[in-house]
Amino acid sequence: MPLIVESEKANFISRYVFSEVQDSVNSAGLWNSVNGQDSYTTLKLEGSYAFAKFQVNAGIDVVKTELGEQSDSGMGDSYIGGAYQILEDEVPWYKPRLFHYVKITLPTGTSIYEAKSPEEARGKGFWNIGTGLYVYKMKLPFDFSVQTEIYRGLKKSFSRSDLGTYEVDPGYGGHILAGAGYNYKLARIGTFLDWNLESGVKTTLSDSVSSKRYTTWGLNASIMIEEQLDIVVSYFDQTLFGSPSNTELTRGFSLGLQKKWY
Repeated sequence: MPLIVESEKANFISRYVFSEVQDSVNSAGLWNSVNGQDSYTTLKLEGSYAFAKFQVNAGIDVVKTELGEQSDSGMGDSYIGGAYQILEDEVPWYKPRLFHYVKITLPTGTSIYEAKSPEEARGKGFWNIGTGLYVYKMKLPFDFSVQTEIYRGLKKSFSRSDLGTYEVDPGYGGHILAGAGYNYKLARIGTFLDWNLESGVKTTLSDSVSSKRYTTWGLNASIMIEEQLDIVVSYFDQTLFGSPSNTELTRGFSLGLQKKWY
């Protein structure tokens, strides 16, 4: 969830995101290369509005899944949230801006547990409540940020003709993201590393539980093309760092436009 961390009153960003599955890793940590057979294309629309020290945030996804020769498209999950600025940015390096935020993910995307076929799964399908801290410091020409978040998915019942009615508990999760950037005139280039961990999903159909972990590394860049309008591009890769488990690993890029109002 992107936050307003500078002086603008509102912003809106639309992004095209394309990713390909490069590898799958089982719960024992064994890798299997799939070489981009499956891919995901997402249109992300996100906006924020700030008043005093508060801000509200919202976003929606439109997702196209391509699994081999099968494809499907439609709404992904969406979210609403809010943040409060706890600390103001001051001159000493050890006094950054600090935000506390709450994020609620809405199950507007179809879950794998209710999809008729795998390509129809475009979201997690659960209500999810998260909270976190975001630390931001700019000391020109550099900027630094750290974000921590924990979240809890809410249990949900599903019904299928072949399995009957059963309950799924998505469990807990969290991530830590650290980033840094270099600013020059109207442009910025940066990098980030994002560590993710999710507890195992529990169902009333099975006692098997396996946690999921992965690490995303990325590069991003932006340039102001006209007053208050930026082009934002990024590249990301989940195959390079960490010890992944029970997950798919993707590689991809995004291209977006960000509008700010002061």
